[in-house]
Amino acid sequence: MRRKFSITLYLFGPPTWELGIEDGRRVTYKTCDEIEHLAHDLCERLLKVALYSRKLLKLGWRGKYYGYFITFVKETSWRRAIEELRYAGLNDIIIREGD
Repeated sequence: MRRKFSITLYLFGPPTWELGIEDGRRVTYKTCDEIEHLAHDLCERLLKVALYSRKLLKLGWRGKYYGYFITFVKETSWRRAIEELRYAGLNDIIIREGD
């Protein structure tokens, strides 16, 4: 039975969320280290999102950009969706039924 499934890939959040730093906090060397660490993390995360997005598009999923994340949708059976994702090596993706 065909149903609509969705997958959300998170890009990043607002800087205060990502860094865990409150607005108005004094900048120190530790702050600089935290920013540098986040830069490396964001680079890895965005490269992974780009790779996963390419694989999902190739499998026929339709994606839309929503600011801090991308949502992909596809009408298919549960079994087929899981098989496609495993085949593409996307084993760590959470799939939801519905929009």
